[in-house]
Formats: sequence, C-alpha cells, structure tokens
Amino acid sequence: MLSALLWTLFGMVGLAVAVVLLPLRLRFAAGSAPVAHARVEFSPLGGLLPWIGLYDSTRSGEQPAGLAEEPSGRGPKPPRKRRAGRRPGVDVRRMFCALPDFLGGLLRVFRFDRLEIEGVFGLGDPADTGAAYGMIAPSLMAAGYALGRPDAVRVVPDFGRQALEGRGEAEITVMPARAIAPTVRFLWRVFGPRRWT
Repeated sequence: MLSALLWTLFGMVGLAVAVVLLPLRLRFAAGSAPVAHARVEFSPLGGLLPWIGLYDSTRSGEQPAGLAEEPSGRGPKPPRKRRAGRRPGVDVRRMFCALPDFLGGLLRVFRFDRLEIEGVFGLGDPADTGAAYGMIAPSLMAAGYALGRPDAVRVVPDFGRQALEGRGEAEITVMPARAIAPTVRFLWRVFGPRRWT
C-alpha cells in the first residue's frame, strides 16, 4: 500500500516536472469569412499529445448541460464588506524599475513557429486606401522578414469598395522553464529586502 502511494506521488511529481520543463504548443486561428470566428488550441508536453481545444467562438454560445441557473426567490447577494485592516503595500517605484527586465525575460519564453496572415482592406476612396496602404506596407514587410518568411503577412488593398476581411493562423511554442528565472528576479526585486543605497 505504501509503495503504491509512493509510486503515485513519484509519478505526479514527474508529470509536473515534465509539464514545466517541456514546451507547450499553442495554435491560434481567426477569420472573418463567412462569419467571424476564432479558435485556440494547445498541445502539452512539447506537442507529443494531440491538439486540445481551449476556445472555439462557434461553440461559445452553447451552455453545457447541467449548468443552467435555477431561479430562486432570493435577489442578488449584497457585496461583502471588506475588513478594515492594513495590507502590506507594494513599492510601485521598485516594481516599475524591475518591469523592463521581467518583460524582456518573458519575451524569451515564446517562440513563433508559424504565422500566416492574409487580409483585404479598403476605405471606400481609392486615394485614402492607397495612402493607408503606403503607411502600413513597410511594417507588414518588416514583420514578414523578422519571422524569416517575407510572404507570411499578405495584406492587399481593395480600391473599389469599403472592406475589412482576413484570416490568420499562428503556432507558438511556450517554454515555461524559461519563465522561472525572470519571475524569481522580478519578485525578489519587488518584494525582497530593500536596498539602502
């Protein structure tokens, strides 16, 4: 009995370590035709498991069976009164000083594996559409080159009508282990002992 409990505990710890150390794959898809829709899926353990749906806008209006609220004769609950007491404050200045390093560390947690964006836009007036496209085209090209694929972002102007249509797909790898060091540094700088300098 004790050995089974120890093996179960060992397996749970091993699974938790694997979840933290192995990357997590995320996939986003959105589009505007025929109706606006969005979908988010993930695959744990570095993509070894099949994709699991997190959110699908086509099914978001459905309410799972058994979760319908039963009417009751009572009205809404009154808000709870907070107890008067002193909470430990956060030094906002220290937090803002530590924030750039924290955000820079979080950027290394994510890696874009695939990004494809296609779109058509028009402002109704050919001159306005051309001026707007001239302003955004360099940014779109730079985004494609930054991802290593110049054709990853394709947005085409429509000079004949007013339109905003498109679709996009992205796959991102999240490496949770890389978030540990910046998070610990951030918490230490914000909540750690004060430096008297």
